[in-house]
Amino acid sequence: MPETRWKHTLRKTAATVACIAAFAGFPKFQPNTDSVSAGFRLAHAQQSADNNQEISKLMSKLRKGNSSERREARESLVGMGKPAVPELIRALKDENWQVREETARALAKIGDSRALVSLIDALKDSNEDVRKEVSYALVKIKKSSDQLDSLLDMLVGMLRESGDQNAEVGAAETLGMLGEYEVLNDPAKAVSVLVATFDGETNWKNYNLRQIAAKSLLKIAEKYQKKLRSTVPGILKEIGNKDSDVRETIAIALGRIGDERAIPGLIALFRDKSDKVRHEATLSLAKIGKPAFIELTRAMKDSDWNVRYHASVALSTMASDNKIDKIALQVLIELLENRDPKVRHCAVLALEHIEDPIVKGAMIKASKDPYPKVRMAAISALKTLIEEPRDEDPAVVTALAEALRDNHKGVRIKAAIALGYTGDPRAIPILNEASRNNGMYVRLYTARALGMTKDVRAIPSLEVLLKDRNEMVRSDAASSLSFIKSKMSVRVLISALADRSDMVKFCAVNALVEIGEYAIPDLTAAQKSGNRSIREQATQALKEIKSKKK
Repeated sequence: MPETRWKHTLRKTAATVACIAAFAGFPKFQPNTDSVSAGFRLAHAQQSADNNQEISKLMSKLRKGNSSERREARESLVGMGKPAVPELIRALKDENWQVREETARALAKIGDSRALVSLIDALKDSNEDVRKEVSYALVKIKKSSDQLDSLLDMLVGMLRESGDQNAEVGAAETLGMLGEYEVLNDPAKAVSVLVATFDGETNWKNYNLRQIAAKSLLKIAEKYQKKLRSTVPGILKEIGNKDSDVRETIAIALGRIGDERAIPGLIALFRDKSDKVRHEATLSLAKIGKPAFIELTRAMKDSDWNVRYHASVALSTMASDNKIDKIALQVLIELLENRDPKVRHCAVLALEHIEDPIVKGAMIKASKDPYPKVRMAAISALKTLIEEPRDEDPAVVTALAEALRDNHKGVRIKAAIALGYTGDPRAIPILNEASRNNGMYVRLYTARALGMTKDVRAIPSLEVLLKDRNEMVRSDAASSLSFIKSKMSVRVLISALADRSDMVKFCAVNALVEIGEYAIPDLTAAQKSGNRSIREQATQALKEIKSKKK
């Protein structure tokens, strides 16, 4: 039998000692290896006894100490490593939940598979914090050992057959953690058993289990996605679940998996009573992308407004993510000619975020639609399309100018806002004319739009609006002047410091502070004004400008 390494080392050491002894004139040394072996065994036994004694002391500290002492004991036990595992396993049943929690943390750090069965049993713990630490410990053991298959089977069995609510919740949470750390060899099996927890009475008794199972399902779906395609039929069965939280989870999970078979079911969720469910179904269909296009365009013609609206939002999201090709784009534009104004409205919403010259032309045409909601949506779409970069397309300005004379107040308001975003100098005379409109809200949004132009030619109209009979219009006119940094703006704003409204004065001061150094000379002069309000507000503005410079 080949000599063991430690015996070989021992012989070399003994030979060296004999040579030294002979050289020094000592009698020849004859080592007895059997005696040495016995000595090593004795030393090892003594070391084990010392370890056991130290572990006992640390376990006592873990059980009887305060929170800081328990933490120190846990860290020391982790340093002891595997010899501490048997005592730690016993401590999983301690009557103090804080001891059980620290014990689970220690076992997670050590990662010894001998603790697997005891940790599985500890998932029945009545304390939520303990169960979370136990779940994490199981994940850590799985990552450092080959116990994956047996662990998954144990957790699935516990969810299906244990009958213990705490154990079921703990098993569901652990499956989610295993998925989150991507250590599931059969994620479909885990998903199937989690989905099965949704089937049953919707009551408070199993509410917590459903919530945890839902979170775990989403964690697994996020990591494994298309590997879960086989679970789609089972997930789709829960679309009609009585619990809206479950339906919301189902909608999200189907989007993450991205299987085409989910499309009809997700569109069916557009009719759901819950806003959240409808919203998640919309996002999931947008994630699935092109395969959902045909079904979504059909849904645009549905008699139910919710179906039409959410189909349009899904298509719009797909378009902004570049998931719609030219053919699909043409189909959407053709829907603008549909007899039903509600379909045309939804088609505009679907096209709103598509940056394409064809779309801009279609929106200009839709801004003249007989139906006011279509016109308002088309003008909002034009505003979205021209925000970045600022657009100076004369056709857009002309269309918005016409809309500013529309007989519908909502259309006029949206046109005023959009004109400000164009940045086109030709918009200023049109907005100047609109500032004299009889409608208060039109004047209000015109004031905002004039500020957006950042053009000094807008100042005379803003000066007129600063004398408007409505306080809100005057306030917005003052705020808008902050965008036009010129001496003329400063003089107009200083006159507004005498306004009878505190809100107008507040907006004027803020605007002067925004203009900054341009305003200092005139504000300094205004401190000598005969009007007390102007003096006080000018002093306040100067104070804020100086403070801002620091």
